[in-house]
This record gives sequence, C-alpha cells and structure tokens, in this order.
Amino acid sequence: MERERIHDQWLVLRCRNGDVEAFEELVARFERRLFYYVMRMVRDEASAWDILQEVWVTVLRKLKRLRDPGAFHVWLYRIAHDRAASRVRGEVRREEVEGAI
Repeated sequence: MERERIHDQWLVLRCRNGDVEAFEELVARFERRLFYYVMRMVRDEASAWDILQEVWVTVLRKLKRLRDPGAFHVWLYRIAHDRAASRVRGEVRREEVEGAI
C-alpha cells in the first residue's frame, strides 16, 4: 500500500512536468475504480464514461495546482464526485422542468 502511494506521488510529479506516459499510467491505475465509483452515482454507463472524460481533462488542466502529490487520490475522487453530482443535479432539474410542462 505504501509502495503504491509513493508510486502514485511519483507519477503525479512526472505528470506535472509534462510526462505523457506518467499521465497514461495514472489513468490506467485509477480508471476502473473511478468508473465504478461514478457508476454508483449516475447509474448510466454512457454518462459515467462522459464524466470520466471530463474528470481526466480537469486533472490535466489543474494538476499543477495540486500542492500535495500525496493528496492526489482524494483530489481525484473529489473531482469525480463533483462532476457526477453536477450531472445528477442537472438531470433532476431537467426532469422537474419536463414534468411541469
């Protein structure tokens, strides 16, 4: 466990320096678990994949702002949670509007 955490931190640092292979490895390491996490929230496979794509784009854009590479795991899941929750809220609002018409 400790070894994996250190390896993840190393990958994050490499990503921050523009290493594409390190980013690909991060995606490979986290995508399956992240997909199931998002699926539990949105319950739709296509939406879950869309959200994951948004998550990884956000990670690419904001990774340099992450102060502590050791917090990557928590930070990544927070992004995924926020994206999924936003999608669910949007769907609920759309259903409410459609129901009111």
